Amino acid sequence: MVEASKLKTLYDLAASPDEDVELVGGEIVRRPMTRLSHAVAQGNTRGELHAYTRGAGPGGWLIATDVSVAYEAHECPPHDLAGWRRERLPRLPQGIIDLPPRLGLRDRLARARKERHLGHAASAAPPAAD
Repeated sequence: MVEASKLKTLYDLAASPDEDVELVGGEIVRRPMTRLSHAVAQGNTRGELHAYTRGAGPGGWLIATDVSVAYEAHECPPHDLAGWRRERLPRLPQGIIDLPPRLGLRDRLARARKERHLGHAASAAPPAAD
């Protein structure tokens, strides 16, 4: 008889000694290696959005790169770029962010990430606005 595997949680992810992992569908999986072209595109995009951050004053956005966002107990993917209105995230959290961006498309994003890890083609196009 095969024993059912226990779904991993945020606690398991935080306890992992490996920094190059993410939590997808209750499994801790290795992240793909970042390529230089990806890093350049990420940095350029972050630079273009800098004008919206408004420093430390009221209003504006918090824009972050390579941040892990917990969507539920068994889903915590890292995002190349994520943003929150400062009102939603008034101070910087330590570690995993448990306040997801307002996308309205969490299921599609999680499914696309899981498909990428399983080797299926996932669309690189941004999701349509709600």
